[in-house]
Amino acid sequence: MTAVRPGRRPRPRTGVAAGPTAGRPAAVHHDHPTAEEIHP
Repeated sequence: MTAVRPGRRPRPRTGVAAGPTAGRPAAVHHDHPTAEEIHP
């Protein structure tokens, strides 16, 4: 792959995964209950 210059993309593909949710399932984005969890 060619090197991607900064600014070419909004953020790296792993931008979200690199955060505090790293290693968790992709569906888990919040530590607090979501609307679906409160009202299934």
